[in-house]
Parts: sequence; structure tokens; C-alpha cells
Amino acid sequence: MGAKVRVVIAVLLSGFGAAIPASAGTIFSDGTFNLGNYSAGPDFSSSPSQGNVTFAQCPACGDPGSALQFTSASNGTESGTLSLAQALVNTGFSYDPLVQGVITSFSTSALKNISVNLTGTGFGNTYHPVIEQDGTYYVASIPGATFSGPGGPEYQSFSGNLTASSFDNYDFMTGIMGSLNPNFGGDTMLFGLAQISGLTAPNETLITQYDNLNFAINVPEPFTLSLFGAGLAGAVAMRRRKKAKA
Repeated sequence: MGAKVRVVIAVLLSGFGAAIPASAGTIFSDGTFNLGNYSAGPDFSSSPSQGNVTFAQCPACGDPGSALQFTSASNGTESGTLSLAQALVNTGFSYDPLVQGVITSFSTSALKNISVNLTGTGFGNTYHPVIEQDGTYYVASIPGATFSGPGGPEYQSFSGNLTASSFDNYDFMTGIMGSLNPNFGGDTMLFGLAQISGLTAPNETLITQYDNLNFAINVPEPFTLSLFGAGLAGAVAMRRRKKAKA
């Protein structure tokens, strides 16, 4: 069945409020984080003179092996809340719905470790999957257990099943979150993750490490699409016959 037909069927099913049985299609995974495979979006700082966020491959920080490490830091001029954000997408985690099939949803998982010199308790702990499509970044949030520093726990596991409505567009130039969703039946998408954090005092450092990043893309079952296509053709034929009798 052609890509355009799949898009039309997915739209029709969505319009009738029908659930679309899905099967796992493409699977992406990374446990080494070779930065040569990643493309970085703009890094956002609400006050660049007061701090920033950087990233690197950490050869011995993973579970096991290497990991992706973000370092968010404020300097001695910090006053108020310093918001920081950085997104990375893996250029090999590329999916074209018009060729490979409309996405119904996808499951994602990652391990995350936190190390801080912050004081206090009750810090948020969230995994942010990212989609880049047509130059726009879309961010979702999968919350984990509240982190109470200082120090760093063992890696914690994050997982979730996401749809297009799980994501909102995020401008990493301005730090503004919008309300637009990615098009799961549209142009090519790249998958990755983002670190978004807030620091509230001078000379704070937040180190986050990610490992075992996974995405499993779900597409409509081919058999379901065939049945729907046959049923749709039958319904159109019946409607035409009724009109002919009228």
C-alpha cells in the first residue's frame, strides 16, 4: 500500500475516533553516545552572562561504558532563576513517515543519573525526548522519582509510550514552549533528547548523565490497513449505489 494511501487511512481512522492496532517497526538505540552521530540545537540560557549548559561524551560514566553528560552551571553573578536548555538529535535516528509508514505512537526509554552541588531537597527529575522536524524542535516530558541531593543516585530508568500530542514545540533560541505538535504522517523526523533545567543560586552545578537511549516506532498493522482499505472501498460503492437508486 502506498505511503499517501497510508496517510489518508490514518487521517480517516483518526477522524472516526477509531483505534489503530499498531506493531513495532523501526527501533533506534544508543549506548555509546559518539557525538559524531549527533546534531546539537541552540543552547538556551535565560542569562548567558550568568551561566550556560554544555555537553560531552563521558567515557566512564555509563551503565556500563560511556554516556552523554550535560553540565548546567551558574556563576557568581547569578540572581533569580537561571533557565538552561540544550537538545541533541541523533542523525542516524531518522524516520520518514511518507516512506516508512505513518507513526501511530512510539515507546522510548533512557537511563538518567544526576549529580549536583545544590542544597535543599525535592528537585525535579525528568527525561525529555525530542523530535526535530522541518527545523522545529518538539519536546515531551517523562517524569521520574523526585531527586533529593546533593550527591548522585544510581541510574534511574525512564520509559513511556508517546503520541504526537505528547510533544510541544520548543524554541531553544528563546526558551519559549509553544503548543504545536509534530506531524507523525509528515516529513522526516530525527529523534534525540534534551536537558532542561533551572538553577536558583550562584555557583550551582547540575550534572546529568544519560545512557541506553531507545526509541521503538509503532506503525499501523498492515493487515488492519488492508481490511480498512477494503471496507472503505465497499462503503464508497454502497453509497454510489444508493445515489443511483434515489
